[in-house]
Amino acid sequence: MKVLTVIVPTYNLENYIGKCLSSIPVGTDSIEVLVILDGATDRSGDVAKEFQSLYPTVFRVIKKQNGNYGSCINVGLSVASGKYVKILDADDSFTDNSEEYLSFLQNCDTDVVISDWVSVNEKGNTLVKSSLGLPLDRILGMKDLIDYGGFKMRHFFLAYKTKFLRAINYKQTEGISYTDLEWNTIPFSYVQSVAYFPKPLYRYLRGRVGQTVGIEYRTKNMWMENKVVLNLVNYLEENRRKMPVSNATFVQSVIRVYITWVYKHYLIWSLICPQKLSLKELIQFDKDLKNTSIALYQSVEEDLYIRKYGRFRYIKDFRKKYSRIWNTFLIFETLYEDSKANQGRQMNIAMIIAGGSGHRMGQSIPKQFITIHDKPVLIYTLEGFQKHPMIDAIEVVCIDGWQEMVWAYAKQFCIDKLKWIVTGGNTGQESLRNGVFNLEGKCSADDIVIIHDGIRPLVDAFVLTDVIEKASIFGNAVTSMPYNEQIFIVDESNPSTTKQYIPRETLRRVATPQAYKFSKLDWAYHEAFEKEIGIYGSSYTNTMMVELGETLHFAAGSDKNIKLTTKDDLELFKGYLAREE
Repeated sequence: MKVLTVIVPTYNLENYIGKCLSSIPVGTDSIEVLVILDGATDRSGDVAKEFQSLYPTVFRVIKKQNGNYGSCINVGLSVASGKYVKILDADDSFTDNSEEYLSFLQNCDTDVVISDWVSVNEKGNTLVKSSLGLPLDRILGMKDLIDYGGFKMRHFFLAYKTKFLRAINYKQTEGISYTDLEWNTIPFSYVQSVAYFPKPLYRYLRGRVGQTVGIEYRTKNMWMENKVVLNLVNYLEENRRKMPVSNATFVQSVIRVYITWVYKHYLIWSLICPQKLSLKELIQFDKDLKNTSIALYQSVEEDLYIRKYGRFRYIKDFRKKYSRIWNTFLIFETLYEDSKANQGRQMNIAMIIAGGSGHRMGQSIPKQFITIHDKPVLIYTLEGFQKHPMIDAIEVVCIDGWQEMVWAYAKQFCIDKLKWIVTGGNTGQESLRNGVFNLEGKCSADDIVIIHDGIRPLVDAFVLTDVIEKASIFGNAVTSMPYNEQIFIVDESNPSTTKQYIPRETLRRVATPQAYKFSKLDWAYHEAFEKEIGIYGSSYTNTMMVELGETLHFAAGSDKNIKLTTKDDLELFKGYLAREE
């Protein structure tokens, strides 16, 4: 009999599944791996079948029509032959502790085994190393989990005894994402015994483009998470009396955590990217929760509060009229501060470049100070960063002679995140260098510096969020958009003709905002100016980084993010403002 069945749900992850399957220990007969191809249309299946041909006693590839995550788990459970069963997502992997883990399972007979884990970025660098710190001197029960506060369950902690899951007739919801929350919750209605493996087994990848936990996917599909959480609430209400008291208490505590996630995601992300996420869905969720479980409905007001302001319970205010209250931004900036304190997150500093003279605009003053509807262009730009809850401080690199004017405008328009104004240089790169060097001693190595042109006043909150998140994971991120025009190369012998074009699929348009970890940014500007690399002509931070041998990572972009260079650009900007009004 196999000791462990590993279920690998797979949908179009050809670039990751090889690393995933390579982490499986194949020098033992105690493990089987079921790769469930969920209607995959790329080469994921070919990669998996190569492993199956090399190690037929370990790997088995099962092809099925697309039915989303839960359907893969259900298929895997129906054929699993291992004593225990565990999920391994196709973009994740196991650590070097896997063989020791198998030996641990061989001697286990508990309903569930909980293990530690690490999260990594695409470079393989460790972001978080988690140790749950559960007791090691005995088999644990549900009361132990309650005492140790183990309510933030993740699927990568867990391996269940296969016989146990079949005895409770466990089935996962199909057709939608986020059903791993069911895997983390429902079986604990019946769990009596728990073992703890005190070493990291699971290596969880963060930051992959297209991940279901990424903001872009999640804002489009929050309704799925709502449905899963409400299904769990309904499950608890229907089955509570059948469970032992400690099991019911634990399951309810886990569900309470998931409920708070829903509220936090909506309330914060609807501010960051209101065009992608509406509070109407949260309002309906809130009403459905009240109709399903008045106890859990009331618990939200207890669970969500801000310590910084006397345990201010903001959900109570939100529910009064189902609208954003007057101090919404204050609340969610504080939520972000709490999150940052809890997770050890870096500071995010916006560096706004306003050092240009604007000769091409044909105006008597620098273009960043041209007023539109009685407000300077630069202030429109600064407001986008002022309002964003992930921005901690702002630095402006300003054309000489206008520094006091910037301070005055900042005071007039309540830009209180502005901390520093630095005099620009003779070139764009000199201005950027001055801004970076001014932050020495003010930023830590892992702080994120977001560079943005002061004459790009329509910075998109969703784009800014994506840039910050990707830079936090990869060390840098540049705003980018697909190139939609045809590109031809001028013939050197006859500049009025061409014989060659560049496929537009291979091109990206890049702009600001772009973000970098401070340590790398500071190194790059010292290196570039000492060796005169990438600092002349139209070069910018991103082109300089490439010339220094760095790999850049693309982030989201927006066509609305125009740069005000000519009078026509000003008219286009006015048009956007009129449309928003």
